[in-house]
Amino acid sequence: MPDKVRSVKFTGSQLECETVLDDSQPIPGQSIDGKGTAKKRGRKKQAETLLEDAVLVEPVATKPSVLTHCSPKIPYQACRALSVAHRQVLSGMGLGQLAHMMLDGLEQPELTCWLMDRTDPKTMTIDIAENKKIVITPWKVRIVLGVPIGRETLQYPDSDIMTDALSQLAIELEVPPKSNITALQFIEEIKNRPNDPTAVQFFIMIIMNKMLLPPTGLYMRNKDAWLGSDLDRVARIN
Repeated sequence: MPDKVRSVKFTGSQLECETVLDDSQPIPGQSIDGKGTAKKRGRKKQAETLLEDAVLVEPVATKPSVLTHCSPKIPYQACRALSVAHRQVLSGMGLGQLAHMMLDGLEQPELTCWLMDRTDPKTMTIDIAENKKIVITPWKVRIVLGVPIGRETLQYPDSDIMTDALSQLAIELEVPPKSNITALQFIEEIKNRPNDPTAVQFFIMIIMNKMLLPPTGLYMRNKDAWLGSDLDRVARIN
């Protein structure tokens, strides 16, 4: 901050500010006569100078937004849309804990980034210090995410079968067969069908697409439609 400015106080917006000058410093654009009386001169230049000085004050830091296609905000919204009937179905599948997902852990996004930077997907370990690693096991994943330890390994069928599942999903949603289906459409379906246990399939597709097996695209894939089409199969998958 320049020496002539003692403090800058913003009022309402960054374009309007209250500037307090040191008593011993003249105001920019003014001159001092022999009696110590300030004569105003160049008001426009003075305002421009004050704005330039105000730019030197950093704005209050705000929490950054999560700008990603697999933002955890979507699964959290899906959890909030679930009814009691939906949660009972998920509990029967062993996914009851997943339905109680909260965003409390996102209060420290820097910690999440730190952990992800040190995670090795090949060895499934997290390097937290020199010669010290955390091994990621199915049991630990179950504790953190609330997903069950199933009996079967996930194996996708031929692409034609999964494409048919996506076409059937489009028919159920009453949209054109090749439409781009989003997670927000599924959330609305969950809200509109509180007493329909089959609406849980939409929740499963959201979780797979936005959290467990996220893609690089923005829309639901044929494999998401295939996974969610059979809830019993989802419960058996490890």
